[in-house]
Parts: sequence; structure tokens; C-alpha cells
Amino acid sequence: MTLRRVLMVCLTDDPLDPPGEERIGGGHFFVFDLGRYLVRLGWKVHYVTRRNAPDKPTREHLGPLCQITRVDAGPQLDLHPLALAEHLEPLVRAVAAVDGLLESDVVHSHGWLSGAVARRMLGFPGPRHVHSILSLGRVRLELGEDSSPADSFRDALELDLLGSADVLIAAAASEREDFNRLYPEIAHDRIVVIPYGVDPDVFYPRPEPADSFVRRQARRFAEGPD
Repeated sequence: MTLRRVLMVCLTDDPLDPPGEERIGGGHFFVFDLGRYLVRLGWKVHYVTRRNAPDKPTREHLGPLCQITRVDAGPQLDLHPLALAEHLEPLVRAVAAVDGLLESDVVHSHGWLSGAVARRMLGFPGPRHVHSILSLGRVRLELGEDSSPADSFRDALELDLLGSADVLIAAAASEREDFNRLYPEIAHDRIVVIPYGVDPDVFYPRPEPADSFVRRQARRFAEGPD
């Protein structure tokens, strides 16, 4: 059987990072779980992320079918993608210098900045490009979040990325609807909805009001002994 290879471009989500107070959404958990699932199916997985701390190794092997390469671009700090955008070209050069990347059968990028880097690496013909949206810049602005000087730069990158990827993955139907509503310039007919898996024994709807920590913790009274 031919070994199938996937390159996971996750520059802002190191799959081996712990959660932390500055992290948003747990994207690194998602790419970790997805890679583990693909390895179990027999895929060869190569994560490419950014080295966001000086004590991290440049390369790690997690068994015969999985490795992580961490590239050096920008400060060795955990930066928000909008702050990291000014280092786009160094990121592209660093990722392109990793041996054997374009020998992959599929490139799967996660988040707009990783997608923009993958977009610049891929030639034609080249590996198929699958992109997990994770967030949309125009949704962020619509919600009234703080503006950034990098917003217009992000928008231009997203227009190029979202219109060129072979497949776009949305986590919910509402995300697909936001895409269709806010990006009318892009007629993309290859957007699919793949919901995140949820274990109801671990995750549950939080009670109202949402900030009631005590009420959330009180759920343990109803659960009884382990």
C-alpha cells in the first residue's frame, strides 16, 4: 500500500504546547488530535509550526509516522497571529527551506496565517491544499473587536487564500454562512462542514449566567463518586 503523506501547517498552534491564559480556542489540541487520528489510519504526518520558545527542539519524531519541525521566524515568543503577520515573508522562507515538504500528498493548513504561508509555498501542479478556516477576519470586525493595523493585510491574504484552496473546512454551518455572506467576492463551491467531535461525558452546556463559576462546579455534586 502506498504511504499517504500529509503536511500540517500550523504555525500558530504547536501540537505539543500546553493550554495557557493567552491561548485562544485550543487550536493546538485540534491539530494534535487530528494528526493522531490520521496516524492511526496509516497516514504519515509532518507538522510544521513556529518555534515560539528558545528551549524547544527544532525537530521531534513522535514515532515512525509523525514528526514536528519548528521553524525560526520572528521572536521566540507566543504571538497573536495579527502580531505575527509582519513576519510573513520570513515565515514563508523558513517553511520553504524544510526538506521534502512538497512531496506531501496533501497540505492541510490551520488558520489564516498558516494558510497564507502554505499558499505561497504551493506550486502548480502541486499537492492539494485543504484549509481549516478556524476564524474569519471580517467576522472579527463585524463583532466590533479591537481593530489592528494588520486587519487590511489579513483581509487581502484571506481573499487570496479562501479563493484558491482546493477545499475549505468550516466547523459549523454558521461559519459557512458567515463566509458566504461576508466574502461575496469568492464563489467557492468546495466548502464543507465538519463539526468538532464532542465527548458529552467531558463537555456539557454551561449553566446561565455564563459567568457563574460556582454553578458550573456544582455539577460535580450530581455526578457522584468516580
